[in-house]
Amino acid sequence: MLSKKMIGMVVFGSLALCAQEGNLAGNGDFEEGLYEWNVPEWTVRGKVFSIDETASQEPRGARSLRMDLTRGLNSTLLMEETFPLPKEIKDYTFSCWLKKAPDAKSNALIEVRLTFSAEGKKGFSQGFRIRYDELKTEWTNFKKEFTLPDAYAEGRISIMITGVNENAAAWLDNIQVTGKK
Repeated sequence: MLSKKMIGMVVFGSLALCAQEGNLAGNGDFEEGLYEWNVPEWTVRGKVFSIDETASQEPRGARSLRMDLTRGLNSTLLMEETFPLPKEIKDYTFSCWLKKAPDAKSNALIEVRLTFSAEGKKGFSQGFRIRYDELKTEWTNFKKEFTLPDAYAEGRISIMITGVNENAAAWLDNIQVTGKK
């Protein structure tokens, strides 16, 4: 019995690693909680962002980021560190999965943004701006392909919630940034 459990754990762990292979965004699946993510000092405090162990976009683990949208409050969650970009890659795919709570209504705007930086250059960003009322109650993939201009060396992801007129909840999972060789 013990050996079956161990085999299951090894298989599950291998699948999780394969699912994240090539992803430049560390902990974009939130399986390590909010490790590598931070609420900046200038944003609203409180329980806006939390880890939900009951909702995840399968098969990549058991956790997702829950966003409790509170009327009148704007919030931001940032990756703590930038991640390096391979110099030889210029074409990238940025994707994530989102869903909302059933029967909830809000005019909130959820923005998942990938910002690139380089010494002496203006920032360059790609992202998704999604109105809460346009989200579905089942997991929906948002995906964008783009070519990165020369000289950009690192990236960082931010999640912003603005314009909340009603309390509601949404979930975000499996943020991926992958390069195409």
